[in-house]
Amino acid sequence: SHPVIAEFSARTFYAGKLRSGIKAEDRKQVRGLPWPNHNSPISFMESNSEEVSEGESKYNPGEAEIVQRLVQDAFFQRELEITEIGVVTPYVAQVRMLKKMLRNIVPEGMDPDLLEVASVDQFQGREKDLIIFSAVRCNRAGNVGFLADWRRLNVMITRARRGMIVVGNSHTLKSDEHWEKWLQFYERVASGRARTPSPKRELMIPANETPQEAEARGKKERVDAARKLSMAIRFPGLAMAGIKKKEDDRRSRSRSWSPEGGTGGLAGSVDTKFAAKGGRTKQRVRTPSPERKNLKPLKDTGIGRKKMGEFAVAGPPAGAAKAKAKAKAKLAIADDDGDDSN
Repeated sequence: SHPVIAEFSARTFYAGKLRSGIKAEDRKQVRGLPWPNHNSPISFMESNSEEVSEGESKYNPGEAEIVQRLVQDAFFQRELEITEIGVVTPYVAQVRMLKKMLRNIVPEGMDPDLLEVASVDQFQGREKDLIIFSAVRCNRAGNVGFLADWRRLNVMITRARRGMIVVGNSHTLKSDEHWEKWLQFYERVASGRARTPSPKRELMIPANETPQEAEARGKKERVDAARKLSMAIRFPGLAMAGIKKKEDDRRSRSRSWSPEGGTGGLAGSVDTKFAAKGGRTKQRVRTPSPERKNLKPLKDTGIGRKKMGEFAVAGPPAGAAKAKAKAKAKLAIADDDGDDSN
């Protein structure tokens, strides 16, 4: 079976001891089917069609129509042989309905009897490239019936080589503990996130979460993850979960602490800030700034002269220039008088 498809069963029922010798990249998706992304071999098709009782068995016409369209799409791609497709359901009444409906869509030249439609018990021990599972149960009471027996349904999970599509009602299925976990597993596979979250993370997921709430939560988690990645790039060496606390502690130390015998942050003293490198912290010494000297006034070149006070000479004030001109005029008159007397 496909390693991703079998992973949930291996971890849930076999404590991780069941391992597939096949690599995921060796099992390509079946073309033309509604997979959530190009790497996911699992798909869940939501159906709100209610179940119908038939004696002790049950069937679901709405789910049967969805299964019929999926099988028809698989035939249209001409990628799989009819013997490589399997349709599985827990109820005999649903098996009978599906056989009648699927017989009408088998392409010419193919034997309809070669398309295997069987109950879970009948299907045990065989693998198919594509497995389509119809859960049937959909009711307000949340009664899952046979679906609660995961020793039998484990067969369905571990029999798909390239892809598995489950058709069912998530609200009803979530009333069962194992189905609820499987739907959470599917959500992680569909979104491309880790398929095995930590126990702490599992406690954060509400038990009665709707698909819309799950989508909104997943979007928020992706935004938070992008923000944390940005912070990790800006502050390498710091633990992402404690960035804010460490930054606050660092600022507090830089304001209130100075090394013993130091000069309180003067030139040449030890700086209280820390530089992170390779996950370690070390003190760094502040380099003294060069001594500043008085700036000389700019020479007055006559072009682009600046105002007084901006380190440029703009010439003497206008009053002083007039007084100097008058003094020169008086001296000139005195010189003329002296020449006349001679």
